[in-house]
Amino acid sequence: MGMRLGQYSSSALSRNWVREIPSVAYCVYLASKGDYVYVQGSSEGSVQKRRRTDGNLIWQKDMMLDVGKLAGYEDTNIAVDCNYNIYTTKNCYLYKYDENGNLLWDIKVEDKITYRNVIFSVSADGTRIMLRDTTGEKIYSYKTIDGTKDVEFTPSIPEEDIRFLFYGEYDSQMNFIIGIQRESGEQILVKFNSSGLNNIWALGDLVFTRVGIRSFGVDKDDNVWAFRKISYDPKILIKIGKYSGNILCSVNTEGTMLVPLSNGDVATASLQSNVMTLNRFNTNAELQKTETYNGVTALHRMDMAI
Repeated sequence: MGMRLGQYSSSALSRNWVREIPSVAYCVYLASKGDYVYVQGSSEGSVQKRRRTDGNLIWQKDMMLDVGKLAGYEDTNIAVDCNYNIYTTKNCYLYKYDENGNLLWDIKVEDKITYRNVIFSVSADGTRIMLRDTTGEKIYSYKTIDGTKDVEFTPSIPEEDIRFLFYGEYDSQMNFIIGIQRESGEQILVKFNSSGLNNIWALGDLVFTRVGIRSFGVDKDDNVWAFRKISYDPKILIKIGKYSGNILCSVNTEGTMLVPLSNGDVATASLQSNVMTLNRFNTNAELQKTETYNGVTALHRMDMAI
């Protein structure tokens, strides 16, 4: 069995459809928005656009993508904004395509290719896109209208050096929520203001999966959902207050990926012994629904179409 793309109901967690998609070396990515889903094509530099309702192919086009061994197998990211524009990176350039896959603009992000740029996320209103630099330590934010750089900063933590950045999202005020690994190995979540110059709050003992993967997310009220594990205690799903950084509620769960839903709930996914478990929790972290699916050998990406 090759790579499969599946759609699951966010309310019932039932599986609506599954489609076989290309298994291309060093190229696994997923983005969804509205009526469409975007995945890797049949060649390393191609993207497929599929219908959300049935998974059927609309088009496949070659785009500028960081692929091959430099990119790694699971951390090639593309992004789609609320107007169905598509964003990719290659060789330290950021590219924007329209909904039909036509190039609108490209801008040079950096000169030196130490590793590669990683797209973290696009703001909910579609006006900003966030990237990580090639060293893994700096954040860039660009205006999507024309590729003008909006913010550039290196996240800092008092009395502790940063090893690298895992992932980042904007809230509705364009503040930055960044997942960070310290030199000590601890993984922490830090909220910075919209300029990136001031820390609003920080919380330690978080659990992030891989670079660029959604191991935390900002909900409709700007609160943050994430996974946390302290020492030998069970892993928990937590909801973090947008102003205080305090934990508002929590629940034990073995999730590894999550997506905040449009109604304020959150969906999580995990994989153990070839069994994928999907959970949906309400805004108070109370379990609402669980479904399991057998025969899943790897869980690469999770996203929600809004």
